[in-house]
Amino acid sequence: MVYRALEFNADEASLHFLAGNILGQIGQAEKSEEHFKRAISLSPLTAKYHYNLAVLYHRNRRLSDAKEYYQKALSLDPDHRGAKQQLQVLINKSSK
Repeated sequence: MVYRALEFNADEASLHFLAGNILGQIGQAEKSEEHFKRAISLSPLTAKYHYNLAVLYHRNRRLSDAKEYYQKALSLDPDHRGAKQQLQVLINKSSK
């Protein structure tokens, strides 16, 4: 259904975000990353787009990329609880 909607509105950031989430959940990390990056390019000031890309990177052990996008999410929304928590997890693991 999401892909059908994207056929008609390929420049809708929220649809790319949704596709990224779905693809990430079914283990298609590369395609998920593409959709998250597209969502970010269309709506660069949306913290949750950066956060979800960070989570994808974190799950796939791309820790420096994850850290970068957690920080971007926090720069856009300093109160983003998930980004704060996950960034702290990364920092704690890297200091051990």
